[in-house]
Amino acid sequence: MAAWRQRLAAFWRNDRGVATIEFALALSLLLIPAFIGIVELSRYVQMNEKLDDAAAQLLNAVNQSDALTDAQLTYLADAVPDIVKPFAADGWVAIITAVNKGPNDDCKLYASWQSRKGSGDTGGAHSQVADASGKWATIPGITDLSTNDQVVTVELYLQYKPLIPSQMVRDMLHLSPNGVYRFTVGRPRYGAFQNDPVTGAKITIPCGT
Repeated sequence: MAAWRQRLAAFWRNDRGVATIEFALALSLLLIPAFIGIVELSRYVQMNEKLDDAAAQLLNAVNQSDALTDAQLTYLADAVPDIVKPFAADGWVAIITAVNKGPNDDCKLYASWQSRKGSGDTGGAHSQVADASGKWATIPGITDLSTNDQVVTVELYLQYKPLIPSQMVRDMLHLSPNGVYRFTVGRPRYGAFQNDPVTGAKITIPCGT
C-alpha cells in the first residue's frame, strides 16, 4: 500500500510534458479562429459565385424577350433565391434597368425603365446605374453606347449571413450594410424594349445634350 502511494505521489510530482500540453492547448485556441476564418471565406467565395450565376441567369431571361410585363419580371426575379441556395436569400434585391442612347452621338445615356424586385432587409440597396426610371444613367465599365442602342443591366444585392455572426468576420470579409453587390449588362436578343414593363407606356428617349 505504501509503495502504491509513493508511486502515485511521484506521478503527481512529475511535470515532464507539461510544456507540450500547454503548447497544444494554446495552439488549439489560436487555430479555432483560423478555422472559422477559412470556413467563412470558403462560404463567401461560393456565395459570390452563385450570385454571379443568378445575375447572369436573370439577365439572360430578361433579354430573351423585347416585351415583358412587371408581373413577368417579378416571376423571373423570384428565381434568385433558388439559384443562390443554400445561402439564405431573405434579404435580396434585384434592380433591372434598360439604358438607351438617343439618335445623336452627344446624347446622354438614359434609363428608359427600371424595375426593383426582392424582399427582406438589404440595408438601403440602391441602383448604381440610375436613380429611377426616366433618369440619366451611368453604366459601370461602359462610357458610351452607339446611337439608338439599348442595353439591360441587372444589379443584385444579397445579405451574407456568416455562420458565426461577429464583427470580426464582417470586417474580415469587408461586408457592406447594403449586402454583396453584383452587376451584369447585355443587349436584348430580339430587339430593344419599346414599352416600359412597369407602366406599359411607350418608351421615348430624350437626348439631354
